[in-house]
Formats: sequence, structure tokens, C-alpha cells
Amino acid sequence: MFTASDVTQSEIITIIDPEEPTETARQMLQNRLLHRYMGGPLPEQTLAQPVQHILDLACGPGGWVLDIAFAYPQATVIGVDRSRINIRYARAQARAQRRSNAYFQEMDILHPLDFPDNYFDLVNARFLNTFLPTEEWANLLHTCLRITRPEGIIRLVECDYGVSSSLACEKLSEYYVHALQNAGLRSTPVGRPLTIGQTLPLEDLLYESGCRGVQQRTYTLDFSAEAEANIGMVDNALIFLRQIKPFVLKMGGVKPHEFEHLYQEACLEMRSHTFCGQWLLEMAWGKKSVAGAQQK
Repeated sequence: MFTASDVTQSEIITIIDPEEPTETARQMLQNRLLHRYMGGPLPEQTLAQPVQHILDLACGPGGWVLDIAFAYPQATVIGVDRSRINIRYARAQARAQRRSNAYFQEMDILHPLDFPDNYFDLVNARFLNTFLPTEEWANLLHTCLRITRPEGIIRLVECDYGVSSSLACEKLSEYYVHALQNAGLRSTPVGRPLTIGQTLPLEDLLYESGCRGVQQRTYTLDFSAEAEANIGMVDNALIFLRQIKPFVLKMGGVKPHEFEHLYQEACLEMRSHTFCGQWLLEMAWGKKSVAGAQQK
């Protein structure tokens, strides 16, 4: 069994190769599903006008940026990601969709963000739990606070691994959580409240970073056999389970033959007409206070 001390930082942030075409396609599929069934890229709020500058951290292939650029055509929307392939793909999508207000930059969020102070109206970060080391969260959020304008919003979105009637999927999810724990990443047990590491929930982490007026909302996405989201979400889940196999084999304490057996069982169970499944997502957001900006 590996432990966090056996893992270098470069290994921690490569659970899935972000430049593999299958992963790019999966992320774009997942983005479409989330926005369709949750009511858009910002389902919990409407940004006050005028909005000038929006940032998406670790934007991947750019789905959230492109949708926000469409929703707020007067705003400049920037996505940053450390993957050159993702940035090239996102730029091509922006050209194809004629999103002239969508921009993408190659940038590693574990390093200082190259943006001016008090610049963005909204800084968005989704699904950082699976690659951002626990000890880096505070530093990143303090940087986000620096580049956000007074009364601007910092927004976090994370997911738990849900619950389902597939025993094989539940077991694979358990192995995945153990692998994340051993890599020094998120350690929330399956089906438990969303937290960063072993302590702070998202809203507390925002408050600790200096945000005020922090709010939280949880969404449950039903992808049971009879649900509208079933086919797309099951496809997304099975592709994800296949993609994480090398990481789980290395860090999760499972043997290759056991993983493969569980995966085949999960394929059958999740495509069954009796399958039940729910995916849990949490959003938390807060504002940069004027007083905090004046004290800097």
C-alpha cells in the first residue's frame, strides 16, 4: 500500500492524463450533462450587471467558460489550465462557436496566478478535490481573494461520489476514495458531507480565506434507470471508472483482476432496468469584503 509520503507532487496531480482524448470527450460530456440538468453554468445565482471579467480555474477543455461566455456576452471570460492540449482544444472550440469573449491561457494554478489585484467579478473553480493537494487549498483561495474585486464572488463546486444500487460501483468508488486519501488528496468517505481533506467543508474554507456572505447549495442529480439523465450519466461514470484504473491500482490497494471484475459487474448493474443512482454536488460561494480589500 502506498502512502502520501510515497507520492511526488507531479504524481498527485495526474490521476487521469488530462491530455488523453477520451478524457477530453468525457469532460465535455459531463459539462453538457451538468448544465442541462442543473439549469446552466451558474444555476444558483445571476450575476449583477455589468460583469466585466470572469475566471475559471483548471478549466479543462473549456466547457464552462464557453457556456458562461454565451450567457454573458459583454464579459471577458478567461479559462486557465496547465494542459497545453486542453488549452488548444478550448481555443478551437471558442473559434468554432464564435465566442470572441472567451480566452484561454496555459497556467498551473499551483503556481502564483499571473493576474492583477482586484480584477475579476467572479472566480470559479470546479472539481479541484481530485488533483489539488490538501495543503494547497488555503494558498490558492488567498490568491483568488487577491485577484477578485471587492464584492466580487469566489465560487467552488465539488462532488461526492454519490450512491447507487450497483454494489460493484460502490466498491470501486470506495477504492477510489482510498486512493485519493493515500495520495494526500480529498478523504471524504463515499456518501458523506463534502469536505476538503478531513476537516473544512467548502463554505468554511471560503470563510477562513476571508470571504463573507458565504452561501451553500447542494444538488442531487438522479441518474436511475428511468431518469432522463440515465444514459449520459452512466456513460460518464463508466468512462471515468475506466480512466482512473491506473491510479487506483497504484494507490488504492486493489489488484488488477479484482478491479476488472468489479468494472465488468458495474457495467451490467448500471445498465440494468432496476438501477438506481444519485450524484451529489455542492456549490459554495462568498464575496470579497470591502473591508478586507482595504486592509490589504
